[in-house]
Amino acid sequence: MHEMIDSSSKLWSQSPKDCWLVLVSLVEASLKVIIVLYFGSLPATALMVCAIILTLLNCMNYEVTGHYFIHRPFFKPPVLNSLFGILNSIAFGFPQTLYRAEHLNHHQFGCDYKDPVTGLTRDESSIYRHGPGGRRPEPAWAYTLVGPFRENLTGMYRRTPKRLRRQLALEALAVVALLGAAAWIHIGAFLFLLALLWSGSAASHYQSWLEHAHATPGSRLTDSVSSYGRVYNWLWFNNGYHQEHHFCPTAHWTELPALRAQMLPEDRRRVVRHAHLWNLSDR
Repeated sequence: MHEMIDSSSKLWSQSPKDCWLVLVSLVEASLKVIIVLYFGSLPATALMVCAIILTLLNCMNYEVTGHYFIHRPFFKPPVLNSLFGILNSIAFGFPQTLYRAEHLNHHQFGCDYKDPVTGLTRDESSIYRHGPGGRRPEPAWAYTLVGPFRENLTGMYRRTPKRLRRQLALEALAVVALLGAAAWIHIGAFLFLLALLWSGSAASHYQSWLEHAHATPGSRLTDSVSSYGRVYNWLWFNNGYHQEHHFCPTAHWTELPALRAQMLPEDRRRVVRHAHLWNLSDR
Protein backbone atom coordinates (compact mmCIF):
# COMPACT_ATOMS: atom_id res chain seq x y z
CA MET A 1 0.00 0.00 0.00
CA HIS A 2 2.88 2.34 0.63
CA GLU A 3 6.57 2.57 -0.05
CA MET A 4 8.74 1.73 2.93
CA ILE A 5 11.13 4.41 4.12
CA ASP A 6 14.77 3.51 3.54
CA SER A 7 16.64 4.72 6.59
CA SER A 8 20.37 4.05 6.81
CA SER A 9 20.49 5.62 10.27
CA LYS A 10 21.63 3.43 13.14
CA LEU A 11 19.37 5.41 15.46
CA TRP A 12 16.08 6.05 13.66
CA SER A 13 14.02 3.11 12.46
CA GLN A 14 12.00 5.15 9.96
CA SER A 15 13.14 8.74 9.54
CA PRO A 16 15.30 11.31 11.34
CA LYS A 17 12.26 13.60 11.10
CA ASP A 18 10.83 11.66 14.03
CA CYS A 19 13.18 13.70 16.19
CA TRP A 20 10.53 16.46 16.16
CA LEU A 21 8.00 14.07 17.66
CA VAL A 22 10.45 13.01 20.34
CA LEU A 23 11.06 16.70 21.08
CA VAL A 24 7.34 17.28 21.67
CA SER A 25 7.34 14.51 24.27
CA LEU A 26 10.56 15.74 25.88
CA VAL A 27 9.25 19.31 26.19
CA GLU A 28 5.97 18.15 27.71
CA ALA A 29 7.62 15.81 30.23
CA SER A 30 10.26 18.38 31.17
CA LEU A 31 7.72 21.15 31.68
CA LYS A 32 5.68 18.93 33.99
CA VAL A 33 8.75 18.06 36.07
CA ILE A 34 9.74 21.73 36.31
CA ILE A 35 6.25 22.70 37.46
CA VAL A 36 6.32 20.03 40.15
CA LEU A 37 9.72 21.19 41.42
CA TYR A 38 8.86 24.90 41.44
CA PHE A 39 5.09 24.87 41.91
CA GLY A 40 5.14 26.84 45.16
CA SER A 41 7.08 29.74 43.63
CA LEU A 42 5.21 30.05 40.34
CA PRO A 43 2.61 32.85 40.06
CA ALA A 44 -0.96 31.97 39.14
CA THR A 45 -0.61 33.60 35.70
CA ALA A 46 2.38 31.43 34.86
CA LEU A 47 0.50 28.32 35.96
CA MET A 48 -2.46 29.23 33.78
CA VAL A 49 -0.20 29.72 30.76
CA CYS A 50 1.55 26.42 31.50
CA ALA A 51 -1.82 24.67 31.82
CA ILE A 52 -2.88 25.86 28.36
CA ILE A 53 0.46 24.90 26.79
CA LEU A 54 0.51 21.48 28.45
CA THR A 55 -3.10 20.77 27.44
CA LEU A 56 -2.21 21.50 23.81
CA LEU A 57 0.99 19.46 24.02
CA ASN A 58 -0.87 16.57 25.61
CA CYS A 59 -3.47 16.64 22.86
CA MET A 60 -0.68 16.68 20.26
CA ASN A 61 0.96 13.78 22.07
CA TYR A 62 -2.19 11.66 21.92
CA GLU A 63 -2.93 12.59 18.32
CA VAL A 64 0.61 12.73 16.92
CA THR A 65 3.65 11.66 18.97
CA GLY A 66 2.31 8.79 21.05
CA HIS A 67 -0.07 7.89 18.24
CA TYR A 68 2.55 7.53 15.51
CA PHE A 69 4.91 5.75 17.91
CA ILE A 70 2.29 2.99 18.32
CA HIS A 71 2.29 2.25 14.61
CA ARG A 72 5.94 2.85 13.80
CA PRO A 73 8.34 2.86 16.80
CA PHE A 74 10.92 5.57 16.28
CA PHE A 75 14.19 3.87 17.14
CA LYS A 76 16.15 0.89 15.84
CA PRO A 77 17.60 -0.15 19.24
CA PRO A 78 14.70 -1.73 21.19
CA VAL A 79 16.02 -0.29 24.46
CA LEU A 80 15.52 3.25 23.13
CA ASN A 81 11.91 2.48 22.24
CA SER A 82 11.43 1.16 25.77
CA LEU A 83 12.98 4.30 27.26
CA PHE A 84 10.87 6.52 25.03
CA GLY A 85 7.75 4.67 26.18
CA ILE A 86 8.67 5.55 29.76
CA LEU A 87 9.44 9.17 28.86
CA ASN A 88 6.19 9.54 26.97
CA SER A 89 4.22 8.00 29.82
CA ILE A 90 5.56 10.78 32.05
CA ALA A 91 4.54 13.28 29.39
CA PHE A 92 1.08 11.70 29.07
CA GLY A 93 0.57 11.13 32.77
CA PHE A 94 -0.69 7.76 31.52
CA PRO A 95 1.14 4.58 30.36
CA GLN A 96 1.95 4.63 26.66
CA THR A 97 1.36 0.86 26.44
CA LEU A 98 -2.21 1.16 27.72
CA TYR A 99 -2.85 3.86 25.14
CA ARG A 100 -1.50 1.43 22.54
CA ALA A 101 -4.13 -1.16 23.53
CA GLU A 102 -6.93 1.40 23.32
CA HIS A 103 -5.79 2.79 19.98
CA LEU A 104 -5.33 -0.58 18.28
CA ASN A 105 -8.87 -1.45 19.37
CA HIS A 106 -10.00 1.74 17.65
CA HIS A 107 -8.27 0.78 14.41
CA GLN A 108 -9.59 -2.77 14.54
CA PHE A 109 -13.22 -1.69 14.65
CA GLY A 110 -13.04 1.76 13.07
CA CYS A 111 -15.35 3.94 15.20
CA ASP A 112 -18.25 1.57 14.53
CA TYR A 113 -21.97 2.11 15.09
CA LYS A 114 -23.80 0.47 17.99
CA ASP A 115 -24.72 -3.16 17.56
CA PRO A 116 -28.55 -3.26 17.39
CA VAL A 117 -28.65 -6.33 19.65
CA THR A 118 -26.12 -5.49 22.37
CA GLY A 119 -26.39 -1.71 22.13
CA LEU A 120 -22.59 -1.52 22.29
CA THR A 121 -19.78 -0.68 19.90
CA ARG A 122 -16.76 -2.94 19.49
CA ASP A 123 -14.56 0.16 19.33
CA GLU A 124 -14.55 1.24 22.96
CA SER A 125 -13.65 4.81 21.99
CA SER A 126 -16.27 5.10 19.25
CA ILE A 127 -18.13 8.42 19.20
CA TYR A 128 -21.33 6.36 18.78
CA ARG A 129 -20.85 4.22 21.93
CA HIS A 130 -22.71 6.61 24.23
CA GLY A 131 -24.74 8.32 21.54
CA PRO A 132 -28.53 8.43 21.26
CA GLY A 133 -28.59 5.43 18.93
CA GLY A 134 -28.72 4.69 15.24
CA ARG A 135 -26.13 6.61 13.30
CA ARG A 136 -26.09 9.62 15.60
CA PRO A 137 -22.89 10.24 17.53
CA GLU A 138 -22.66 11.42 21.10
CA PRO A 139 -22.66 15.24 21.22
CA ALA A 140 -19.16 16.67 20.97
CA TRP A 141 -19.37 18.40 24.35
CA ALA A 142 -20.31 15.19 26.18
CA TYR A 143 -17.72 13.06 24.41
CA THR A 144 -15.10 15.69 25.24
CA LEU A 145 -15.93 16.40 28.88
CA VAL A 146 -17.05 12.96 30.07
CA GLY A 147 -14.98 10.74 27.77
CA PRO A 148 -11.78 10.88 29.86
CA PHE A 149 -13.63 9.32 32.83
CA ARG A 150 -14.80 6.32 30.80
CA GLU A 151 -11.42 4.77 30.00
CA ASN A 152 -11.65 0.99 30.36
CA LEU A 153 -8.31 0.37 32.08
CA THR A 154 -9.09 -3.29 32.74
CA GLY A 155 -9.92 -3.89 29.09
CA MET A 156 -6.75 -2.11 27.98
CA TYR A 157 -4.67 -4.26 30.31
CA ARG A 158 -6.27 -7.48 29.08
CA ARG A 159 -5.60 -6.50 25.46
CA THR A 160 -1.95 -5.76 26.22
CA PRO A 161 0.23 -8.70 25.05
CA LYS A 162 2.13 -10.48 27.81
CA ARG A 163 5.41 -9.55 26.13
CA LEU A 164 4.60 -5.88 26.83
CA ARG A 165 3.45 -6.27 30.45
CA ARG A 166 6.95 -5.57 31.82
CA GLN A 167 7.14 -2.39 29.76
CA LEU A 168 3.70 -1.41 31.01
CA ALA A 169 4.83 -1.91 34.61
CA LEU A 170 7.85 0.36 34.07
CA GLU A 171 5.68 3.05 32.50
CA ALA A 172 3.12 2.83 35.30
CA LEU A 173 5.89 3.15 37.89
CA ALA A 174 7.19 6.27 36.12
CA VAL A 175 3.74 7.87 36.19
CA VAL A 176 3.20 6.95 39.86
CA ALA A 177 6.65 8.31 40.71
CA LEU A 178 5.85 11.67 39.13
CA LEU A 179 2.45 11.90 40.85
CA GLY A 180 3.95 10.74 44.15
CA ALA A 181 6.75 13.31 43.95
CA ALA A 182 4.19 16.01 43.17
CA ALA A 183 2.07 15.05 46.20
CA TRP A 184 5.13 15.02 48.44
CA ILE A 185 6.53 18.36 47.22
CA HIS A 186 3.27 20.30 47.03
CA ILE A 187 -0.33 19.05 47.09
CA GLY A 188 -1.18 21.82 44.64
CA ALA A 189 1.27 20.34 42.12
CA PHE A 190 -0.42 16.96 42.49
CA LEU A 191 -3.87 18.44 41.87
CA PHE A 192 -2.47 20.45 38.97
CA LEU A 193 -1.19 17.26 37.31
CA LEU A 194 -4.53 15.54 37.84
CA ALA A 195 -6.30 18.47 36.20
CA LEU A 196 -3.90 18.27 33.27
CA LEU A 197 -4.55 14.53 32.98
CA TRP A 198 -8.21 15.37 32.38
CA SER A 199 -7.75 18.50 30.23
CA GLY A 200 -5.24 16.88 27.86
CA SER A 201 -7.40 13.80 27.45
CA ALA A 202 -10.49 15.96 26.95
CA ALA A 203 -8.75 17.95 24.21
CA SER A 204 -7.74 14.69 22.56
CA HIS A 205 -11.30 13.37 22.80
CA TYR A 206 -12.55 16.53 21.11
CA GLN A 207 -9.97 16.15 18.34
CA SER A 208 -10.97 12.50 17.91
CA TRP A 209 -14.65 13.47 17.65
CA LEU A 210 -13.79 15.93 14.90
CA GLU A 211 -11.73 13.27 13.09
CA HIS A 212 -14.69 10.87 12.88
CA ALA A 213 -17.96 12.81 13.05
CA HIS A 214 -20.11 12.76 9.88
CA ALA A 215 -17.96 10.01 8.35
CA THR A 216 -19.33 6.57 7.44
CA PRO A 217 -18.05 3.64 9.51
CA GLY A 218 -17.67 0.21 7.95
CA SER A 219 -15.04 0.94 5.30
CA ARG A 220 -11.37 1.91 5.52
CA LEU A 221 -12.13 4.41 2.76
CA THR A 222 -14.97 6.28 4.49
CA ASP A 223 -14.70 5.79 8.27
CA SER A 224 -12.87 8.99 9.18
CA VAL A 225 -12.38 12.60 8.14
CA SER A 226 -9.51 14.20 6.24
CA SER A 227 -8.51 17.83 6.11
CA TYR A 228 -5.78 19.07 3.78
CA GLY A 229 -4.95 22.53 5.08
CA ARG A 230 -1.21 23.13 4.58
CA VAL A 231 -0.60 25.03 7.80
CA TYR A 232 -2.66 22.55 9.82
CA ASN A 233 -0.78 19.55 8.48
CA TRP A 234 2.59 21.25 8.92
CA LEU A 235 1.83 22.03 12.57
CA TRP A 236 0.09 18.71 13.24
CA PHE A 237 2.53 16.40 11.40
CA ASN A 238 0.08 15.38 8.65
CA ASN A 239 -2.64 14.36 11.09
CA GLY A 240 -5.12 15.94 8.69
CA TYR A 241 -4.62 12.94 6.42
CA HIS A 242 -6.76 10.89 8.78
CA GLN A 243 -8.66 8.79 6.25
CA GLU A 244 -5.33 7.96 4.68
CA HIS A 245 -4.07 6.86 8.09
CA HIS A 246 -7.08 4.61 8.64
CA PHE A 247 -6.58 3.18 5.16
CA CYS A 248 -2.97 2.30 5.93
CA PRO A 249 -2.15 2.68 9.64
CA THR A 250 1.45 1.53 9.22
CA ALA A 251 2.33 4.29 6.76
CA HIS A 252 4.86 6.70 8.24
CA TRP A 253 3.43 10.18 8.83
CA THR A 254 5.67 11.61 6.10
CA GLU A 255 4.10 9.17 3.60
CA LEU A 256 0.46 10.00 4.28
CA PRO A 257 0.08 12.79 1.67
CA ALA A 258 1.08 10.34 -1.08
CA LEU A 259 -1.85 8.08 -0.12
CA ARG A 260 -4.38 10.79 -0.97
CA ALA A 261 -4.37 9.62 -4.59
CA GLN A 262 -5.65 6.19 -3.47
CA MET A 263 -8.66 7.59 -1.62
CA LEU A 264 -12.21 7.81 -2.92
CA PRO A 265 -13.23 11.04 -4.69
CA GLU A 266 -13.82 13.77 -2.13
CA ASP A 267 -17.55 13.91 -2.86
CA ARG A 268 -17.82 10.27 -1.73
CA ARG A 269 -16.13 10.66 1.66
CA ARG A 270 -15.88 13.27 4.40
CA VAL A 271 -13.32 16.02 3.73
CA VAL A 272 -13.36 19.39 5.48
CA ARG A 273 -11.46 22.53 4.59
CA HIS A 274 -8.53 24.03 6.48
CA ALA A 275 -8.50 21.82 9.61
CA HIS A 276 -10.59 19.26 11.51
CA LEU A 277 -12.06 22.11 13.57
CA TRP A 278 -14.29 22.88 10.57
CA ASN A 279 -16.02 19.50 11.03
CA LEU A 280 -18.49 20.74 13.63
CA SER A 281 -21.35 20.93 11.14
CA ASP A 282 -22.70 17.97 9.15
CA ARG A 283 -22.79 20.08 5.99
